[in-house]
Amino acid sequence: MKPWPYDQYFTVAEFAALPIAQQRQIALIVRALIYYLEREPDAVTDPH
Repeated sequence: MKPWPYDQYFTVAEFAALPIAQQRQIALIVRALIYYLEREPDAVTDPH
C-alpha cells in the first residue's frame, strides 16, 4: 500500500477510485473541519 499523498489534490474520479475506508476517513476530516469552521470562525482569523 502506497503512502498517502497528502500534498496532492484529487479529482472526483481519483477520489471515487480510492478504497471506501479512505473515502470515509477523508469525509470525516472534511466534516470535522467544516463543523469547526462553522462553530469557531474567530479562532481561524484571531491568532490569540
